[in-house]
Amino acid sequence: MFVTDSGIDGESEEFVLLSSHYDSWHEGVTDNATGNALCLAMALHFAHNSGPLKRGLRIAFWPGHSNARYGGSTWYADNYRAELMQHCVAHINVDSPGCVGGSEVVVNASGAESTFWLNQAITSVTGTTASRITPMGKGGDQSFWGLGIPLHFALREEPALRTSLSPGSGGGWWWHTEEDTLDKVDEAHLWRDVQIHQRWLETLLLSDTLPVDPTSYVCALRGALAQLQSELDPMFSVKPIDQMLQALEKALLLGHQPSDLKK
Repeated sequence: MFVTDSGIDGESEEFVLLSSHYDSWHEGVTDNATGNALCLAMALHFAHNSGPLKRGLRIAFWPGHSNARYGGSTWYADNYRAELMQHCVAHINVDSPGCVGGSEVVVNASGAESTFWLNQAITSVTGTTASRITPMGKGGDQSFWGLGIPLHFALREEPALRTSLSPGSGGGWWWHTEEDTLDKVDEAHLWRDVQIHQRWLETLLLSDTLPVDPTSYVCALRGALAQLQSELDPMFSVKPIDQMLQALEKALLLGHQPSDLKK
């Protein structure tokens, strides 16, 4: 197993992690050669066309995505734990962009991101918002929960009319087969996805502030806790956690936002 990463330094020690897996089934052109190509395009763009970055850009290519079930990114999270906790402000995973039939844009996100900001980039490229923004689960090399990274999100795409049960390659039937070849790439969709990531990264790398929405995030957390409590034995109470979130929610509504939004 060999994890590769490269970086473009910023003015501060903070950085954004952009990642894609490089192990594939058969040729694996849409899963995930197109993702690797997108990451390389971002490296070239921000190294040569953006000027000084406020935050650095670190690009990682993961092995062990399928057979080791995210083994490469797990190794990275373990071995660079302190650095990720102290300096990483966002992780964007890139998996299977630019697929034939992948006309609908979906975002998997942690919930801390501003949905307005996520959609702003998509709308500027496509003219419409994401089909939906859904919670991110254990998928797409998401091995970084618990490391204090505030933003985790990933673009996914789907067909307008689903004709396959395939969960990958934009819903294409060829996912994880020997038929995942170059003819399954839609260059217009890939260019769309490149532009969306470019706009997201421009904010994360060049803006003074991060596009977080702490008020909505805390509200969603309290709702999830309430749902959890309704399903638990009454003897097990999550009330102490809810009280802490309620205090934070009140502080945010009063405008007393923590000085360190990452923390």
